[in-house]
Amino acid sequence: MAAVAMQHPVSSMRDEHVMDTRTPSPVHRANSTDERQGSQPDLSQEVAMLSTKLVNSINYQTNLDDTLQVTRHELDLMKRDHARVKAEKKSIDDMIANGIFVRKNEIEKTMEALRRDLAKEKAAREEAENSRRQTEGELESLTTALFEEANTMVAAARKETEAAEKKVAQLRSQIEDNS
Repeated sequence: MAAVAMQHPVSSMRDEHVMDTRTPSPVHRANSTDERQGSQPDLSQEVAMLSTKLVNSINYQTNLDDTLQVTRHELDLMKRDHARVKAEKKSIDDMIANGIFVRKNEIEKTMEALRRDLAKEKAAREEAENSRRQTEGELESLTTALFEEANTMVAAARKETEAAEKKVAQLRSQIEDNS
């Protein structure tokens, strides 16, 4: 009797649960002359096994086609996204080149330089204001001293004028008395 290898249940799955379409091929063994009697059942088993193998292959091909469709769709989406991102990058690079956008590190360098300049200007202004206050104080004290001296001189001149007028008056009175 010819023995046919029994088909193993197709339980092995490939990527994402795709069935393995590989099935064992039938193995015929000739044991005796009873082979003719068992050839009919062996052929129907072989046809059934080949039909199963064909169905599994068709299912596998369908799964591959579906996966290919999904992958192509994802590729198209990614190409569009890539083109969009590339266009955005070019636009931003153009804006940077034209001075519309400025890189952060360049701004930070400029800001630091401006802060240093501001600190220098504040120090210079404070020094100038202190110098101005000192000059105003000196000017005020000089003005006060000048007015005090002028007042002293005016007072001395008045005293001299009064003394001279008194002397002139005395001399007139002596002249009038002598005349």
